[in-house]
Parts: sequence; structure tokens; C-alpha cells
Amino acid sequence: MGVQDHHIVKTANHAKDPLDFTIPVAPVASQTNTVFGRYSPGFPFQIVGTKVYGTSFTNVTSIDVGTAPTAGGTFTSALNAQMTPANDTEVNGVLSATAANTYSRTNTAQIIVRYTTGTGPAAVNAYAIVIIRPRPLDGEVQ
Repeated sequence: MGVQDHHIVKTANHAKDPLDFTIPVAPVASQTNTVFGRYSPGFPFQIVGTKVYGTSFTNVTSIDVGTAPTAGGTFTSALNAQMTPANDTEVNGVLSATAANTYSRTNTAQIIVRYTTGTGPAAVNAYAIVIIRPRPLDGEVQ
């Protein structure tokens, strides 16, 4: 079957789906790129936004969001740089300038969220949000 165009404007809010990943209250100390969230939408998608928020962070040094083609596949960051959480501040991620890093062409791809911590990490009321939409939309080539 050929690629179907959903005839929805790419920027339409009703085409976007925010996914909420709760950051553990007591993340493991001294970890690098530890996965704390995975989601398989089940359709080709594009990451169109990311953000992280928490009342308080202690030694949670960064949050990264990306994709893998399948469970256990190679992680590709969708961000230009990892997000650095700040206490009681919503931090928006900057998406990669390489468009292919922000989308998946398959039904089996996963969204992966991971953190890096220092010693004695803690996070209070913390979460990462990944905003996705189906791809292709409005005449996009898949």
C-alpha cells in the first residue's frame, strides 16, 4: 500500500499528542543516558516538541529524547543538545536541525527518554513531555 496523506495541516494542534514521562523521585546515582521512558506509538511519527519540568532537581544533569527503529535498536537523539533541568522552570528542548533525527518512518519505532545524573540525585514532581504527530501530513513525503 502506498503512503497516505492525512490531509491535516502539520501545525494543527489537534494532530499533536503530548506524552508524559514521570522522572523517578530517586533516580539512580552517577548514571549516563539511563532510559526511564519508552513508548511505541504504532504509527510513523515526528517529534515536534520536548520539555522538562520539576519542582526541584538535585544532580539530575540532563534529559535526552530520541528514537530507536525498534525495541533495542540504536538510539538517535531528536535534540540539538540535551535538556538541562532547572528548579521550578519549564525547559524546552531544541530539536535537532537534522530533520531525520526527529521522525520515524515505521510502525515499530520507539520514543525513548533518558537521564544523566551525578551523585545523590533527586527529582520532585518532575516529568518530561514529548510532543508527537503522525507523519506524513499535508503532502509530506515519507
